[in-house]
Amino acid sequence: MFVKRFFSHSFLTGLVCVVISLTGCNNHGHREDRVVFDRSVEIIGDKIFVQGQPFLIKAVGYAGWRPGQMPGVDKVDLSLVKEDFRRIKEAGFNTIRTWDALSPEELDLSVKYGLWVIQGIWLDPSHDWQDKVFCAQAIRYVQRVAQWSKPYPNILMYMVMTEPTQSSILYRGSKNTEGFLLKLKTILQQVDHAPVSMDSWLPIAFMDHSFLDVITFNTFSFVPESINKAIGYGNYVVWLKRNVAQNKPFFIGETGGYSVSQTRKNDFGFGGNTQEQQSSGDRRSVLEALKAGACGTSVVSWIDTWHYPDDPRVHGKDPWEWDGLLDVSLENKMGSPRKVYQDIKHMNQSLKEFPLTCSLAKPFQLELSFVGGNQKGMLKGWVKVRGKGLSMQKIRVGILFPNQWQEEFAKLVTDDQGRFIVNSSVHSREDQWAVVAVGFEKDRNEFAQIGFVSVVGESAFKEEGFYVFHDSNDPRNHFYPTGWIGDVNSIQLNSSWANGRMASTCLRIEYHPIPGARDHWAGIYWQNPAYNWKSPNGAYDLRPYKRLVFWARGEKGGEQISSVGVGGEKPNSFLLREGGITLTKDWQRYEIDLAGRDLSSVIHAFQLTVTGIEDPQGCTFYLDDIYFN
Repeated sequence: MFVKRFFSHSFLTGLVCVVISLTGCNNHGHREDRVVFDRSVEIIGDKIFVQGQPFLIKAVGYAGWRPGQMPGVDKVDLSLVKEDFRRIKEAGFNTIRTWDALSPEELDLSVKYGLWVIQGIWLDPSHDWQDKVFCAQAIRYVQRVAQWSKPYPNILMYMVMTEPTQSSILYRGSKNTEGFLLKLKTILQQVDHAPVSMDSWLPIAFMDHSFLDVITFNTFSFVPESINKAIGYGNYVVWLKRNVAQNKPFFIGETGGYSVSQTRKNDFGFGGNTQEQQSSGDRRSVLEALKAGACGTSVVSWIDTWHYPDDPRVHGKDPWEWDGLLDVSLENKMGSPRKVYQDIKHMNQSLKEFPLTCSLAKPFQLELSFVGGNQKGMLKGWVKVRGKGLSMQKIRVGILFPNQWQEEFAKLVTDDQGRFIVNSSVHSREDQWAVVAVGFEKDRNEFAQIGFVSVVGESAFKEEGFYVFHDSNDPRNHFYPTGWIGDVNSIQLNSSWANGRMASTCLRIEYHPIPGARDHWAGIYWQNPAYNWKSPNGAYDLRPYKRLVFWARGEKGGEQISSVGVGGEKPNSFLLREGGITLTKDWQRYEIDLAGRDLSSVIHAFQLTVTGIEDPQGCTFYLDDIYFN
């Protein structure tokens, strides 16, 4: 899902030009390639066939956890899953799309109700793809999911990873990323010969996706707002079909997403919708995607995505947390159907075959360059149609800077040579590919195009040591703050708080002890893999490093961290600096001497506790740049 997670505060430098020359679209595939998989699943050209018949994927995004549960940790209630699957089938869906793998017990129920499964495999989308420990973990997990899924006759395909970040791809390069994913695909298919896809998104559409059996993209008609305003949702989807999927089956892994939240983030429907608007937006998104050439869609989501993107224990205010076909709560975990449920049920019943695809906007040649300045950058570009410049024409230009998720939109008139310039106020600290969409004001369905232009920041991935945390979704992060201890309900963590020490984001921790309970305490371990207390499979050998460094500050000054250290549980763990740290309002550097410590097998890289003795009124403090050196 698209979420605004980043902002930037430094200057643009450099000049890079890219040229994109595109050809027409054939929604029925350029050639009749045929690949036969197990379970009577075939791919012929850009269509998926099941038992010899074209299969239109009518999917809904599904995760069985309910409010009050921790996704990926707590067990789902199988009685609720059973009722979910019954109602999903009743609503006319033929497929369940997941972000992480259904368990054997859930798969048993999916077979009972005649539902195909797109078996998601969750891997950290922001990691370093050449980290040997991470890669070994990923391979083991992919193999394990394939092994328990192989006996089931209803696995339509596997979906490995969701929305890899552009930063992680640029950190190691597109080729290394593609090589890592191809290796996972090969290993998986050695266990279970089924189609393999990856849950992709627009910021990484510059990557080669052709090694995948099915091309999957998450697309929404309200974000990125600038792209949709410039060319329209249908043209946005058809561009992906033409230029990324080409002759492969093109599946929309997430669409709809219209939310009935109280908060609204833009005028395009990102939150704040009535139930009627939710229903209309979700159904319109599905139909436009199918007309653009998709072999199917997945509506998000079956129940409210209450755990995303903020505290997973709270059904918060973010629009993504209110996008369900069913309304769920702590009091009503079964869920009550919203209007969209019945309306999509009727729509699904009418979608018997593939709808007629329509050719939308014609492509043209788009040349772009980005020039940095002291205070702002300038995007220069020009458009050409059939080899000739299009002069003195009104155009719409939308720009997405994915690393900090900032957008700009402008209405312009090309000059007498078909050129245009957009003054951008976005500053970039690191290299990224900005996404640019250009459409024509007089008729958005006449000409439309998307291109990528390199934006070079002032610094790219400076290495100070082995990072526990550097920035939200940074590929150098190696551990996860998932080991919560003590009164876990008294402590809250925001892993992408704005205004970090130097990078875009930092960690923000709030502690609210029970009043008068002086023995009250809580803490967090940074672990690898997530939620790992004992397994050595996620261990790093950190013997070359002699100290742990971290930066911290308090909200007001005077806040106390009771203890900090490396580990504190098993294996090879120990606690340091008991007695605590008193924080100031300004960022201060702290250092823990690790001389003589056994760092050969570290699964708990950093640990802290806070108590009601040191902070009887509670406290708020910030952490950044936690690393070994």
